[in-house]
Amino acid sequence: MPSDATARRLARLREELHDEGIPISVDKPGMTALLEELDYARRPATHEGNSPRFGAIVAPDRTIADGNLGLPAIVEPTELDAGMIRRMADGRTSFIARFADGQALVSFDRTIEHEATAVQVALEAGVTVVQRQPTGWVRVFDRRLVITWDGSRWWSKPLAGRLAADIRAQLDIPPGTVLDAIAELCVHWLSPNRVGAVLVWQIGEQLDAEQLGTAASVEVLPIDVTERLHFAAALNMLAQTDRAAIVEPSGTIRTIGVALRYNDGARQAVPPYRGTRHTSALRYSFGEPNALVFAVSSSGPVSVMHAGQVISIASTTPPAESPS
Repeated sequence: MPSDATARRLARLREELHDEGIPISVDKPGMTALLEELDYARRPATHEGNSPRFGAIVAPDRTIADGNLGLPAIVEPTELDAGMIRRMADGRTSFIARFADGQALVSFDRTIEHEATAVQVALEAGVTVVQRQPTGWVRVFDRRLVITWDGSRWWSKPLAGRLAADIRAQLDIPPGTVLDAIAELCVHWLSPNRVGAVLVWQIGEQLDAEQLGTAASVEVLPIDVTERLHFAAALNMLAQTDRAAIVEPSGTIRTIGVALRYNDGARQAVPPYRGTRHTSALRYSFGEPNALVFAVSSSGPVSVMHAGQVISIASTTPPAESPS
């Protein structure tokens, strides 16, 4: 494509991001490379009618080669044209790396195709990760947020750390890792996998047993949400479970499938919110001040509830998403 046509297309992409309200500074150094990779991710070269997966990493400098990605990687500097390197970048274990002074191929010894791992790389390395998924969706990960293009529009959501910070700013929750861990599990594991779930974290004295229906509950092996290696098990377990999971103050889940009860006072004071799962969780929180409730929608958003109020939301979908 002629360079002038490419420049016009990048200018349109810059304006599109601005018009959609995507909070990314496209005028900062290195952002031209990001726009170029976003443009390619949305319209990759096709072969025999198939659009490939694709991935790019935009880094401030070549210190990426020093292993500060937090995961083992091999960086091969090259003088090859970026278009040729993109053919090797599958967005799972191999990526084109864009530096201020050139490009390279980055190969990981493990997949980083999942949102949680891509966020980890972006945070630990201070880079921006671009991925094109098999569905054609394009995602961008940096140290502040996750940006998604679904083929028709853009939207963004804050990282789990920002959600946890927002909660701490409103509630007197002592410093610790449990809140951060629950936020990460909900925002970067359950949400992108479209797993609807409710987690009730005990933040005060004992929860009122009368508000917890345990007739159909199930005792499980202890899952420690502060242990990242337990997240995959928690994800798979919650994907097959209705009702709520109880998170102990220490971060351990031992009971799932718990029904959340509420009285007529809560029903009158708290109007319906989204769907049945969210309404029950919100009304339960009205009468249980010792609980912080995380409700994850199967369409993506994570709502955090306390004392009958939604105190924070990590939204992953446009405003018109269907409730659940």
